[in-house]
Amino acid sequence: MKNKCYLFTGIILIFAGTINFSKAQTSLNAQYENIVEKANNYQEYKVINQNQIKSLWKNTTDSLKSNQAKLDKAQSQINKQQLEINQLKKLLSEKNNHLSKALNAKDEILLLSFVPLSKAAYQTTMWGLIIFLLGLATFLILRTKNFRKEALYRIKLFNDLNDEFKNYKIKANDNEKKLARALQDERNKLDELFRR
Repeated sequence: MKNKCYLFTGIILIFAGTINFSKAQTSLNAQYENIVEKANNYQEYKVINQNQIKSLWKNTTDSLKSNQAKLDKAQSQINKQQLEINQLKKLLSEKNNHLSKALNAKDEILLLSFVPLSKAAYQTTMWGLIIFLLGLATFLILRTKNFRKEALYRIKLFNDLNDEFKNYKIKANDNEKKLARALQDERNKLDELFRR
């Protein structure tokens, strides 16, 4: 907005200088025509008053100097405005870069403190990881369930076998005792036979 004001002011100054230059030129043209009309004729030549010519020359140079000063001032103001425009463009570019970095930083999440990811990629990664872990947990629970069933079956088999073995031991112990009695009875009989 400020640049537009400077540019508009510069254009107005140049336009005003052009108007003043055309007025001065019109005024100078009028002075020249006045000098030529008032000049005396001498044979085929015109005799012009020196003071009028000097005055015309002075007015012409003054007009040119004035217009040149206005033109220089306008050019200086245009250069100043162009410099400000360039500075504002640079500032705008820096602000845009800063804004884009801020937007990127806002949309970015660090995974494990060093891997930059966009929020969408982070969400996709996290949901993928959650689904994977849920699947793994389900698999492990089912496998554990199967292992538990198998372990309970094996424990039951072991208990049955242990009970069978205890029963066998009891029977074997009873048989051993019977055989030991029978053996003792036979020894006792044998001893009686030798004693007679």
